[in-house]
Amino acid sequence: MAIIGLIIATAIWGIGVAQQSARNTQRREAGAQILAGFSEYYSRFNKQPANAGFTTTGLCLMGSSSGTSNTCTCSSCYEVKLNGIVLPSGNSSGDISAGTVSFGSTTASNTGWLISSNGGSKICAALEGGGWANLSEPQSMVCDTAGHGFIGTAIPIDDGKILPTM
Repeated sequence: MAIIGLIIATAIWGIGVAQQSARNTQRREAGAQILAGFSEYYSRFNKQPANAGFTTTGLCLMGSSSGTSNTCTCSSCYEVKLNGIVLPSGNSSGDISAGTVSFGSTTASNTGWLISSNGGSKICAALEGGGWANLSEPQSMVCDTAGHGFIGTAIPIDDGKILPTM
């Protein structure tokens, strides 16, 4: 009987892990859509977005803080359509051109994001169970809550390789 109980408990735990993994995959896919949205914004307006805000239907990339993130209907706005667990809890917006803005935290039904357009496109999704999905461009950007865009600057050394400074 104890073995049967152990098998059942292991099966239930395995199902939970599989569901968490599926939700984290959705977060990674949404991050890729947001990165594509940054590229689309740049191709339309020839600049990086200055502000971003989550709505009930997605992420609104805006040219300035004068746009409203609730409807994403300003002249220099572009909305990346998202839904479900990849949205943070509540509507929020921030100045992503000045540094990293944190949007919400991750639960089974919501996703926390770190987004910035300062020095590139920083897009980080907080994963369930810990860690980050780093979809930033360039990849040298790190996902942290301290607001740092880069670990350091790349400098050439004598052997021709480029290493980051700390």
